[in-house]
Amino acid sequence: MRYFKAIKFTSFIIFTEDTTDEELKKLEDSSIQFIYGTDQDKHIKFIDNKFFLLEWTNYTVVGTSDKPLNDSDYFYNGKIGRHNTGTLLFKNFVGTVSFRDVTFFVESPKISLNDFNKLIKNIDERINSITTLIFDSEGSAQAKFKKDHERFQNFYIYQKLFNSLKESKIIPYIQYVFKQPNYLLKRDIETTKIELINNLSNESIIDVFSGSTPVAKAKNQNKNLGFLYKGQNIIPLEMNEHTNSVSTDTSENQFIKFFIKLCIKILTKFLNDLTSIDTEDSLKNVRLMSEIDFYRKELQKYLRSNFLKDISSLKTINYSSTILTRRYGYKELYREYINLKRTPISCFDDESLIELFQNRSIDKLYEYTCLFRLVDIIQDIYDEDATAHVTFTTDKIYTISLSETNNGVTFSFPAKESLPQAKLLFQHSFTKRNNSSYSVNFEPDFTLQIFHDDIIYNYHFDAKFRVSNDSTSKNEDLVKMHGYRDGIKNTIGAFVLFPGDHPETHQISDKLPYECIGAFPLNFNSDNDDFLKNALSQIITYYAN
Repeated sequence: MRYFKAIKFTSFIIFTEDTTDEELKKLEDSSIQFIYGTDQDKHIKFIDNKFFLLEWTNYTVVGTSDKPLNDSDYFYNGKIGRHNTGTLLFKNFVGTVSFRDVTFFVESPKISLNDFNKLIKNIDERINSITTLIFDSEGSAQAKFKKDHERFQNFYIYQKLFNSLKESKIIPYIQYVFKQPNYLLKRDIETTKIELINNLSNESIIDVFSGSTPVAKAKNQNKNLGFLYKGQNIIPLEMNEHTNSVSTDTSENQFIKFFIKLCIKILTKFLNDLTSIDTEDSLKNVRLMSEIDFYRKELQKYLRSNFLKDISSLKTINYSSTILTRRYGYKELYREYINLKRTPISCFDDESLIELFQNRSIDKLYEYTCLFRLVDIIQDIYDEDATAHVTFTTDKIYTISLSETNNGVTFSFPAKESLPQAKLLFQHSFTKRNNSSYSVNFEPDFTLQIFHDDIIYNYHFDAKFRVSNDSTSKNEDLVKMHGYRDGIKNTIGAFVLFPGDHPETHQISDKLPYECIGAFPLNFNSDNDDFLKNALSQIITYYAN
C-alpha cells in the first residue's frame, strides 16, 4: 500500500491541498510521475493497482498542455477553475467514478463499501416488500381503479410522464442533448488497390512491412518505385487507408432515441384510454387530451430529426455508463426513465432512490435506514407488523388536475387494548393550505402521529448524516427542530436522528412526554438505539392511558 500527494496521468495531474508549488512544478516539468504522501493525511491511496480517494475532500486537477480541461469533463460537485485547473469533490458518496481515462474508488471513513452495499440491498428489499403490500393487498389504495391492477399500474406511469413533461423535465434536456451530443471517435481501415489509394499515411506503410497487405517483387523497370525490404525491392499491391471519423451512433444516443419512442408509446396509450371513457368523463378531459397530444407531437418532431435518423436501435442499456448517470442532459433523461420503470415504487421519492441506488449517496442511504429503523422499533412496541399503504387525493380515474402527492407512504399501527392508534408518515408536507402549519411550509423526514381523544399529536424526526466534534448533533440541526416545534400545529416534540453517540434533549414543558426538541443517535450498526427506543415507548404508552 502506498500514498501519494500528487499523481501525473496521461492527460491530467491530480493533487491534494498540501502539495507545495515546488512539488507540483517538479511533477509538471520532469519525468517524475508522483509525489509520495502519508497515511496520516488525506492523500491518494494506491493498493492492488487501484486508486482510492476520500469523500468530502477537495482534489485539484490540472490538464496537460495538449489536453486542457473543458466543459465536457465532469467535475462532480467540483468546478472548473482558472489556468487549466479544476476540482473534484465527492459529497456523501461511496463507489466507483471515472475521470477522463482513470478510474477512482471513493471511500468514506463513516462506512465501508461492503457495509454500504449490504445496507443498500437491505433497503431495496424493504422497499420492494412494501410496494408488494401496497399494490397487491385488497383495498389498500383508495381510488376507483384499484381493482384493475393493470390500469392502476398504467395510470401512475401516465401520471409520472405527464407531470414530467409539464414540469419541463424532459423536452429541454432532449434539446440540450441534440446540441451537445455524446460522440465516439472511430478509426476506419479500408484496404484499397495501390493505384486507387488517396490517403497514404505512416500507418499504411507500417501495414505493408507487417505483412497485413499483399506485396509483389518489383520488376527491373519498377525498382525505383518499390521498397527495399529484406534485401529485395517490393511493390505493395494493396494498401490500408486509415481514416478518422466522428460517430454519434453511441449506446447513450441510442438510449435517447429509445426513450423518446417509449414516451410517445405511453402518451398514445394514455390518449386511447381517455377516449374509451364514457362521454361525460371524456368531455371533462378534453383539455387534458389536448395537452397530451401536444407533447406527443413535440416528441414525434424530435424523433424525425436528422440527428436521430443516423442513430441505430438500442440493443441493451448500459446501466454503468458514466454518460447516462453523470453527464448533464443524459442523466436527467435517464433519471426520468428509471422513474417510469420504478412505478409504482414512485410512492417513494424517485430522485432520492436514483441517488441511492445509482449514485451511491450515503445521506440518502442514512435517510432510508432511519425510516425502516423507526418502523422496526414501533412494530416491536405494538408487537405486530405495520400496515403500509398509499392514499391519493383524487378518486377519479383521470382528471385534468393530475399531480404527484407528497404524502406517499404511511405506516399505520391500529389501536390495541393497551396502545393508541398511531401512524408514521414519510416526508409529509405541513402547509397553511392543509391547515397544519401556522406559517411557512414544513416537510420533516418522518412524523409520528398519535391519535388520542379526537386529537392528533405530532412528533417529528429529521435524518441528518453529520455529527459535531463531541459526538452530539450539530447546533444548526437543533435550530431547525425549533421551527418544527413552533411552526407545525399540534406538535409536541421534534428531534434530529444522527450517527453519533450522545442523546440531547431541551425540555419545553413537562405536561406531555418529550415535549421538547432534541437529538437521538441512530447508527448503521444499531448501536445506541436504546435511547430512541425508550423515548418512543414512553411517548406511545403515555397516550394509551
